[in-house]
Amino acid sequence: MADIGQLPHLVSLLDDESKTVRKAVVREMMAFPGLREAIRALPDSLVNSRREPIEAVLEEYHREWIRAAWPEWFEFPGDIARLEKALTMLAKFQSGIRYRQDLPELLDTLAAEFRSAYSSGNVLLLAKFLFQVKNLRGARETYHHPQNSNLVHVILSGEGLPISLSCLYLLVGARLGISVEGYNHPGHFMARVEHNGRKMLVDCYHGGQLVEEKDVAVLHPAENGDADLSPDRIANAEIIIRRVLNNLRRVYELCGHAPNGQLMDDLLRQVEEQFSRPSSGGDRTWDPALSKKIPRFGRGQFVRHKQMLYRGLVVDFDLRCDDGGILPQGQPAADREQPWYHLLVDGSDQVSYIPESHLEPDPLRSPIQHPLIGHFFTKTPDGRWIRNGTPWPK
Repeated sequence: MADIGQLPHLVSLLDDESKTVRKAVVREMMAFPGLREAIRALPDSLVNSRREPIEAVLEEYHREWIRAAWPEWFEFPGDIARLEKALTMLAKFQSGIRYRQDLPELLDTLAAEFRSAYSSGNVLLLAKFLFQVKNLRGARETYHHPQNSNLVHVILSGEGLPISLSCLYLLVGARLGISVEGYNHPGHFMARVEHNGRKMLVDCYHGGQLVEEKDVAVLHPAENGDADLSPDRIANAEIIIRRVLNNLRRVYELCGHAPNGQLMDDLLRQVEEQFSRPSSGGDRTWDPALSKKIPRFGRGQFVRHKQMLYRGLVVDFDLRCDDGGILPQGQPAADREQPWYHLLVDGSDQVSYIPESHLEPDPLRSPIQHPLIGHFFTKTPDGRWIRNGTPWPK
């Protein structure tokens, strides 16, 4: 058992000149149970003088913690409870040593404030309260920052992604007995509500704007023209968490943080393995057809063909095979109903159109060589390629 009394001495050695000593120190610190809380108890002068190496150790500590603890939310009773537990774990991981306010407590506070402001409530009043009174809003200048998926950060900063703001709406609503559903609209997650017998979407990113069915295609064009309020797009906890993890994986890759990008991929794999089999009980639901239409890979992500092992860069995707009615030779008809990706093939001038089931994340994650890369991507000053606005030809 690690001796907590040795922690101050170990922290003082984190910047030792010897790499061997530093590795041994990190190994010893990683063995402490409750390392984050123990470091908080140290004198501020010691922590501040070693803040950078301490945060590096804690980041690895938190990666190991969430990998091991992640399956806990799978068995929570009820979809809302599962969603809240998973998002709480992600918030704790992303906040690291800064995690001082618990997500459930912050949600409780928002619900209590709503109750004190309104004698009764409905979905429209709650949207007004969260997105106008409390001014929770869409992050624009920092859209691709990983913390926009951290619900603790979103509540404290007032800014988040469409899906994180929708989750706040859903979770606060659950505390108040107000029914809000996640709506898995391609490219722009929203919430679906019912008021006075009318079903509508709430765009939490744009101030709680109401979107009726006839306006969906105009305000938020869907991939492949699918623009109705289909019940097939109602997102349960598993669907929402998959999308959150996909978002995080992409932004960590964009900011060059490979360990966290790989972590999100590992967590996503655990989700897929758990929910790819029928439920053994409870109220968990699994819809394979719906799950297959959530893209695993994003534009600008490096992938590899599982069988042929060639590398490629995702330029665009379709939610189902869009080939004019003809599947590639030898492709089972069932493979049509999943995301398909347009890839620039590394080391050639070829492009390919491949179903998701044939692809995996590229372990190299290094740039590819292709004559069209400059047409669809813009090179940043630090050497990364970011997808530009040039559309893929249809």
